[in-house]
Amino acid sequence: MSISSQAIAEVLLHVARLTNGTAFSEGLNPAQWAALRFLAAAPEGARTLMGFARYHGTTKGTASQTLGAMKRKALIESAPDRLDARSSQLKLSRKGTELLAKDPVQGLSSAITGLSSELQASLAEALERIAKSIVAMAN
Repeated sequence: MSISSQAIAEVLLHVARLTNGTAFSEGLNPAQWAALRFLAAAPEGARTLMGFARYHGTTKGTASQTLGAMKRKALIESAPDRLDARSSQLKLSRKGTELLAKDPVQGLSSAITGLSSELQASLAEALERIAKSIVAMAN
């Protein structure tokens, strides 16, 4: 069975639209859900405004707006960085941690869990290569 790269790209976009459509929930938008996931998974030293901006592929200003809205919603907390007084370390608040349990990306995760371990490994490798290629083209 042969499938065109264009058809595969369309399926990927469709999956992204379906997943993003569910990410407007619990009063959050997709960027805010991404920030919750980032802060839950990132190592302590990387949980900064710039760390999130780099991870999310956005500007410092856009990241600041996202994280500011989350602070106002009491989903994250910040404390001065012990090593760099110009920076703040971010962490999830209890409310943010509780909300993360309702993460809409769990539907996509469940669908991936339903694949065989071989398909999961192939999918992970293929998507990583695609992401790296797109980043390289953008630079």
